[in-house]
Amino acid sequence: MCGLRTDPAKGVTALLTLILSLTLAVTQLIMAFSYLLLRHDVSLYVLYAQNCQYLSILCGFWQMRVRIFRSYISDLTDQNAILVKTVEELEADANVRVARLEAKLQKASSVIKVSHNRLAVNVLSIRTFYN
Repeated sequence: MCGLRTDPAKGVTALLTLILSLTLAVTQLIMAFSYLLLRHDVSLYVLYAQNCQYLSILCGFWQMRVRIFRSYISDLTDQNAILVKTVEELEADANVRVARLEAKLQKASSVIKVSHNRLAVNVLSIRTFYN
């Protein structure tokens, strides 16, 4: 068949998973750093708490994007599977039609050969009759 069975979604899914894990790791690192700053200076803690909140929102945004991309990839994978199945069915149907046409052609060819042979015999009979 044709090479339609490759899965392009694997690479994209891996990339999205990496982005998500990096975003989560940065958020956890900043939260840990904020906890350490709390012990020393409250004004710095407030600043980093705001940054932490911002990164938490950003992380939620990336999580949402990853879910959307995964859904999109899943839909494309399903559509690809349907297209592959459709092409295989069309190919099988075309093969059946070609086989039928070949059989009809063989039959017509043999009928023509028989008719040609009969005509040759008739022509030969007529020639011998008049000679």
